[in-house]
Amino acid sequence: MNIQNEKIKFPVKYTLKVIIEVNTGADENIDVLKKILLKLSISHGEITFRVSRNAKYYSYSVEVIVNNQEIFDGLYQALNEIPGMKFAV
Repeated sequence: MNIQNEKIKFPVKYTLKVIIEVNTGADENIDVLKKILLKLSISHGEITFRVSRNAKYYSYSVEVIVNNQEIFDGLYQALNEIPGMKFAV
């Protein structure tokens, strides 16, 4: 199976995970994530977070439903603009 040739079938429901450096407050980051999801009209559940063992990062999780490729691409583009964001999957 060649995963690189697989296409995502929309709408897609999955758990979005975002890792952000602990340089801003957790609640502030949650507000930023909510604004991104709202702006892109992405249905989502509750955003939860935890602090890494060494207290350098916040790990956020939220179940989302993304309706098409354009919104999917816009989501990751917006996430990349968050200061201190290390990665999102």
